[in-house]
Amino acid sequence: YYYDRAAIMRNRRKLTLEEEILEFLSLKDTTCLRVPLATYVANQLDSDPVWLFLVGSPSVGKTEILNLLIDLENVFEVSTFTQGALLSGSPKKETDKNSSGGLLRIIGDHGFIICKDFTSILEMHREQRSNAVSSLREIYDGSYTRWFGSDGGKHAQWKGKLGFIAAVTPVIDAHHSVMNTMGERFIMYRMHTDRDTRLLQTRKALRRIGNSAEQRKKFRRKATELINSIEIPDQFPIFSEARLENFVILSNLVALCRSTVIKGEDRRVELVPEQESPPRLGKQLLTLFCALQFIGCTVLEAWKAILDVAFSSMPELRWKILKALQEDSSHSVKSLVSKIQQSDSSVRRKLEEMESFEIVERSKNGRKDIWCITETVRKDFDILFKRFESVNGSQSDSNFSEMSVGSDLHNTDMQLTFWKSKILDSGKALIEDEIEETKSS
Repeated sequence: YYYDRAAIMRNRRKLTLEEEILEFLSLKDTTCLRVPLATYVANQLDSDPVWLFLVGSPSVGKTEILNLLIDLENVFEVSTFTQGALLSGSPKKETDKNSSGGLLRIIGDHGFIICKDFTSILEMHREQRSNAVSSLREIYDGSYTRWFGSDGGKHAQWKGKLGFIAAVTPVIDAHHSVMNTMGERFIMYRMHTDRDTRLLQTRKALRRIGNSAEQRKKFRRKATELINSIEIPDQFPIFSEARLENFVILSNLVALCRSTVIKGEDRRVELVPEQESPPRLGKQLLTLFCALQFIGCTVLEAWKAILDVAFSSMPELRWKILKALQEDSSHSVKSLVSKIQQSDSSVRRKLEEMESFEIVERSKNGRKDIWCITETVRKDFDILFKRFESVNGSQSDSNFSEMSVGSDLHNTDMQLTFWKSKILDSGKALIEDEIEETKSS
């Protein structure tokens, strides 16, 4: 990897992509941009699919971020879909000569779907929504077959690998049981904004009415150049046992904390099924972690993003309660309600759900219930938050500070690929230091 001044200047121009887009969207959250880009790259790796929900309130910028991906290879944009739109089986006499047989026929054995409004699918009639969701479950697993009674009985089949990313509003938390029927194929990232950010977004949107189209085209072009500049290895990188153990702990904790219970009409817990098994979630998080480094994140930046995604993948109210209990050892329901600004009944129901899975436990202080995290869960949080604190620079962590980009990889070519794709980092010194290090090597 030779010193090339022109190459350095090209990389420096690409360094502004992240800053330009976030300035355009009036956002300070770099992870909301990095995770969707990395999700596309993750689905090009030799691994199971990575499916992502980008969760945020209306007009927060979800669609603008997803638009960055639409010019990439094998990307297909949909607003909504039904079971028949994925694979159709109309009788021959009713089939239009221009019909394709469904979206999956067009995509073929490898593609990537962008759905800009998954909320509309959640709001379908129950039976129609159930059919669409069950179809997605099979598609994620790589094979989907529909049987029809038309033309004397026939079937349509699709096999392949499909990436998927969708924008959805926080209403998805009201459909926790629906998503659980999919076997939890999705991970999530939640976009949060404050009042100042919302006001700034509105001011900028009003000023650039009629002047945004060219800017969006430029961003799409730059995002496409970024992704196309990455050399995807044929084999999945090999990671150390210590690194993998972090993902074992994280995926088991998140799978436990997002597992659902079955409730009766009175909303009381009636049945506690066995918790979600974490292997699928662990593979998704590890694949995304690798892809984040390919688009230019350092190991620590990638780990911080993975923690954000993992905790976002829990129902939001559960995560708020757990975070409050993790920061302070114990709380009454009243103090939790005051801290996280939710209704008394909602907080109490979530605590009872988590108690069923031995995530939290209660004790008595007179007639008052006092809640805390169980010892097993607290130990897992302590391990993971130690990593999180090291990302934010509040303390050192030898397990991460000694690692450089690609240090887990047992392949020199892959290491160079990681170095060459340092595109999203904001500092010029980082590229210069790495080039000097490579020259001396």
